[in-house]
Amino acid sequence: MSEQKPFLSILSFLGFQVNAAIEEGHGNKISFSDIYKGLEERNLFELLNEKLPGILDISLFLESNEKAHLEQRNGVLNALNDAASGMKGRERKKYGVESSGLSLLMAYILEAIQQEYWITSS
Repeated sequence: MSEQKPFLSILSFLGFQVNAAIEEGHGNKISFSDIYKGLEERNLFELLNEKLPGILDISLFLESNEKAHLEQRNGVLNALNDAASGMKGRERKKYGVESSGLSLLMAYILEAIQQEYWITSS
C-alpha cells in the first residue's frame, strides 16, 4: 500500500488557515518545538486546536470517523513530516523563519506543495 497523500486543495486550505492566523498576530503562540512535537506524535491538529482555540478552522483534521477525513488527515501529516525531514536547526537558512511556529508550519505546507507531495481530487 502506498503512503497516503493529501489533496492539493486540502494543503492549500490549511495554508490559508495558517496564513490568516499569522495575519491576526498568532504566529508566535506556537513554537518550533510545538510543530516538531505535533508532527512527531501525529497530534499536530489537536495541539493547534488546544493552543489556538477557535482561531484555525481545522475541524476537518480533528478526530473523525469518516474514512475520507482520516485519509486526508494522515496525508497532510505525511506531507508535512516529509517536508520537515532534515530541516530542524536549518529553518532560518532554508525558509527564513526564526521563531514563529506558524510561519514554520506555513513553510512546510509550501514545501510539500513545491515537492508535489499531493494528489488531485477526482
